[in-house]
Amino acid sequence: MAGPFNYGGFVKVECPALFVPDEMRETGLSLGMTRGRNYTPEQIVSPLRQVEVAVANEKTTAQACKEAAIAVQTYYRWRKEYGGL
Repeated sequence: MAGPFNYGGFVKVECPALFVPDEMRETGLSLGMTRGRNYTPEQIVSPLRQVEVAVANEKTTAQACKEAAIAVQTYYRWRKEYGGL
């Protein structure tokens, strides 16, 4: 019997289980939240070049990444993956 129960002045309400679709359960995503944003290679190469030019002009990598609006970790990951383009 679903309904409120009295526990020493507190009321506990039983709720049905939260529905999670099978495709979310399999991928580990919760309630429609995606992991990051998907960028095309063209969108990645532009900030990579911008950071490389700024570093060549004697800026630190952190400063250059900040100007390009990407995280330093993202820069290094993209450079490793797309550096040859």
